[in-house]
Amino acid sequence: MKISEYFRTAKGRGVIATADSSGKVDVAIYAVPHVIDDQNVAFIMADKLTHTNLQSNPHAAYLFTEEEEKFKGVRLFLTKTGEEKDPQKVDAFRRKEYPHLKGKDFLVYFRVDKVLPLIGAGAEYIPWIKLFLREETLSEFFRPLDMIKAPRLSLT
Repeated sequence: MKISEYFRTAKGRGVIATADSSGKVDVAIYAVPHVIDDQNVAFIMADKLTHTNLQSNPHAAYLFTEEEEKFKGVRLFLTKTGEEKDPQKVDAFRRKEYPHLKGKDFLVYFRVDKVLPLIGAGAEYIPWIKLFLREETLSEFFRPLDMIKAPRLSLT
């Protein structure tokens, strides 16, 4: 599924992580990104720590969890590509009004470098999963492990 389709209907909560130039990490709650296209997103940011970190380190990660009982969502790995301070451009993307931030926030653009599910690395990132996709069986894959004899443990 394309991220434009996913975020059009997904309901949930997001967290964005950034780090400064020395590697000191910050994490903040953020709304669903504004999807520009399937390779680019934007967030409206106040001039706080997340925005400050992006001035010296353009990399960020966004974790989105859906409003379900099961762990469902996505992780976006992002690189900052630009930002706007023009209030008219920021307002064009705004979904909700925050009068105390009017004129004090930024529209920050990111390239989406990688998309992964909330849990796991995704089949394309784990080479051994590709074996299963070629209809290999578990026993064939783990056959070399049969030769390893584990010591027997006793509870008494």
